[in-house]
Amino acid sequence: MRKILFSIGSLQLGGAETVLVDMLNKISDKFDIDLLLIDKTGPLLEKLNSNINVKYLVDSKNNNNLFTKIYKSLIYRGLYKCPLYCKYIYNKILNKKYDVEVGFLAGVPCEIIKRSPNLNSKKYMWIHCEVKKDDVDTYNQYKNIYKSFDKLIGVSEMSINTFIDTFPDSKDKVELIYNYVDIDKIINKSNEKIDDDYLTNKINFISVGRVVNEKAYDIIIDLANNFKDIQFNIIGSGNEKENLEKEILNNSVTNVKFLGQRNNPYPYVLNSDVFLLSSRSEAYPTVIIEA
Repeated sequence: MRKILFSIGSLQLGGAETVLVDMLNKISDKFDIDLLLIDKTGPLLEKLNSNINVKYLVDSKNNNNLFTKIYKSLIYRGLYKCPLYCKYIYNKILNKKYDVEVGFLAGVPCEIIKRSPNLNSKKYMWIHCEVKKDDVDTYNQYKNIYKSFDKLIGVSEMSINTFIDTFPDSKDKVELIYNYVDIDKIINKSNEKIDDDYLTNKINFISVGRVVNEKAYDIIIDLANNFKDIQFNIIGSGNEKENLEKEILNNSVTNVKFLGQRNNPYPYVLNSDVFLLSSRSEAYPTVIIEA
């Protein structure tokens, strides 16, 4: 049985994280799979099949003390660049020779795979976004790393084309694999009951995603001021929530509601009139397929 390592930051609720869990569950009886998490946390942990081996650098779910926070911060600030630390990861935490190693999100997960001592393993990197030179942060995440991978997996034609435009010498490495979506799971979970009083007498719009700048929920607040007969509901959490709630309060907006994080958003989507995607940019918005 072929041995495959996947790496991602955590299993918090998110599009890429959900896709990864569904995909691993689908193939876990065909391969010996290890999943390396930078931080062993997130509600999707309990959704993994039991035959998937979870490895981790930090466990803030069970031990979120000051030392853990400092250690995690050091990892993201560049501890992974230290050869001795990477040797520790592969020899002590993983302790396995892999046939394939996959960085499923840019950043630290791919940086660790890049430094793998397994010289004979095939190394894949997933591309979940548009990579352009004018998006400096995203561009810098990829420019010094993509050459270390044997395959670059784009989740949409757009993500592939923009990557090749940005890095022309990557053309022979890029391959398209659409995000896996477990349709049966979504249909079954969408029929679960909603506990709280969700529906209103208005037309109900629903948006689902991380509450971050890229999702452009500020646009929804502007819309709400002009469409008082529509109730805009947003499922998700993130670092922009507090700022957006202040904007709602300052502008006396009464028809936008943050519902917070939901382990199962599908019944809310099913019971809404319209699904609204407000993102400024998406490579392959899995949430639209789910809706």
